[in-house]
Amino acid sequence: MNFIWQITLSDIFMIALTLAYVVTTICILKSSTRQFAETMRPKIYVDFRFKDGMMYVVVKNMGERAAHNINIEFSPDIKYRIGSEDRSLNTTPLINNLSFLGPKNDIDSFIGAAWEVLPKQQDSLKAIIKYESEYGKKKYKEEHLFSLEAYSKRVYSPAKDIGDIVEGLNKVEKAIKQGKNG
Repeated sequence: MNFIWQITLSDIFMIALTLAYVVTTICILKSSTRQFAETMRPKIYVDFRFKDGMMYVVVKNMGERAAHNINIEFSPDIKYRIGSEDRSLNTTPLINNLSFLGPKNDIDSFIGAAWEVLPKQQDSLKAIIKYESEYGKKKYKEEHLFSLEAYSKRVYSPAKDIGDIVEGLNKVEKAIKQGKNG
């Protein structure tokens, strides 16, 4: 029995088209897998928060997975004082070695009154953030640059103490009495 294979031009075209389809599908699957892995990872961000004239450094995991072994280094380092103790932000436990931060969670640490804590001789501040995914499967290193000018231009209202509140209420009471008598 002799079989004669006849390949026509249309057969060659169909083979090429099928091969192109298979290669394209494989590329799409690989890209989709990479994108899914990127969205399902920890994503650590650091920033400064100001509330009632006080300054906090905030470490936030914006990702979908927990982050482990988080280390943040500020350049230049931020020196601050709490009570009579001088401190360095790069050596605080929150910044130096945070062992775990859950997904969509944040943690903050008080570092001083207002923005004056930030280095004045610098125009910018860099934070280098290193952390790992669960079980140390993947290590990440990211850099964030902060414009110190943006922080220095914020306007803060001083925190009100009980004396300020009482004084304000006395003024309101006086205004009410004057309104009734006037």
